[in-house]
Amino acid sequence: MEMLLTASPLPASDAARHGLVNQLTGEGKALDAAIALAGRISANSPHAVRITRQVVAATCGLDDHAAFTAQDPYTAPVFDTNSAAEGALAFCEKRPPAWTP
Repeated sequence: MEMLLTASPLPASDAARHGLVNQLTGEGKALDAAIALAGRISANSPHAVRITRQVVAATCGLDDHAAFTAQDPYTAPVFDTNSAAEGALAFCEKRPPAWTP
């Protein structure tokens, strides 16, 4: 409320404390952190990343029950994909998955 009513800037440490930013970096290190985050994201199934983004957009602002109900049409088909089968197999074989777009 203070920020809204005063239009005062919000220090990065306060933004992080309130969950408005994911990560704080040292001066000049934001690009390195962003590239590292992109690497962690790209290690996951491209299909799962795409569906996850759609679920987040479709359920924003919903209560838990409504969000779980709303995500079903997005998530149910994922279980029948090659990505899901590869992820399960890789887990069982204790190896990294080999994702294909």
